[in-house]
Amino acid sequence: MASKKKIKWSVNIRDVMRDLVFGMEDSLITNLGLVLGVAAAGVPNTDVLLAGLAAMFAGMVSMAAGDYLSTKSQREVLDEQIDEEEKKLEKPGAEARAIKNLYKGEKLTDRAVKEFLGCLNTKRKLALKALSEEALGIVPEKFENPARGALTILVAYAVGSVFPVLPFFLHDTKLASIIALVGTGATLFTVGAYKTKVTKRSWLKSGLEMLVVALLAAAAGYVIGYLFGVQLS
Repeated sequence: MASKKKIKWSVNIRDVMRDLVFGMEDSLITNLGLVLGVAAAGVPNTDVLLAGLAAMFAGMVSMAAGDYLSTKSQREVLDEQIDEEEKKLEKPGAEARAIKNLYKGEKLTDRAVKEFLGCLNTKRKLALKALSEEALGIVPEKFENPARGALTILVAYAVGSVFPVLPFFLHDTKLASIIALVGTGATLFTVGAYKTKVTKRSWLKSGLEMLVVALLAAAAGYVIGYLFGVQLS
């Protein structure tokens, strides 16, 4: 019977970095555009703050849930593929045929295959691992932990939301908008520059790239809010 416990969780700083940057980017850009748009409509500062906090908590849950479900679904699909390979190995002679077909490009002799199987027979998991990696291109040890990814994005989104939303606790909407724009832009530039520790790209180019995206989001939100405010006045 195929085992359902074949996957070990991976703890890879690159995966954590991806989730952190993704959560921060999305929260900073989305919330900046939203609060500036609402502020530009000319509504009271408390309304801007309410909209920002609502978007912050809704975004946290939505992003975390989406990441969890998508990662879990992908893992289940890959798990099923590994199960299929394991079932094939249970048939008489199937293991020998699978190994021979897998490495036919290496021109292994029947004797070499037999010796190879002799080593693998005592380590069933090793045989399944070889087939999973070579035939399916799946590395079980690299599978992501859905809960870890969701939690990482949840925290990153919450932290990122602080910069565009927190300034609106001030009573001056105009001042709060300026602080939110400057603070969010500086944070995005920093995040973009920092992620080059993993991507090995130019820190200046990466930082500016994220800053430009933030400014575009801010401009779009502001224009929409301003036009809406004009219609109401």
